[in-house]
Amino acid sequence: MEIVSSSSSTAGRTISLSGLSSMVSVKLSSTNFLLWQSQILPLLESQKLLGYIDGAITSSSLTISNEEGSSEENPEYRKWRLADCFVTSLINSSLTEEAMSETMGTSTSRELWTALEESFSSKSMTRELHLSQELQSLKQGSYSISDHAK
Repeated sequence: MEIVSSSSSTAGRTISLSGLSSMVSVKLSSTNFLLWQSQILPLLESQKLLGYIDGAITSSSLTISNEEGSSEENPEYRKWRLADCFVTSLINSSLTEEAMSETMGTSTSRELWTALEESFSSKSMTRELHLSQELQSLKQGSYSISDHAK
């Protein structure tokens, strides 16, 4: 499947999943959530796909009633599902095996994103705080890092 997007500066462009996947150079692991997130969010936004993970784009009903009064698959649901699967595939292509194991059982890109945030966001923030504290406590002789920066 390919996603077609357009902007005011271009008539339109088609980018394949492999083309988009190659734009995410860092695969998500337990120590780099913020770095990985800083790559994946702009990529999704540039393709008008961010709404699938943040909840702004939700699914239509699975079925609709036809003229005879019986149920049939809703074509809008099918379009949503295909795009959602594309987003899921794009995100999965940027995960390590460790990260992918945290998303088992998710059925939508929104669920996948939420599982990743819950698993890795706090770990990254804790690590960032720890590194910041370590940096502040570094000394050269009797001078702290902040003394050297003055």
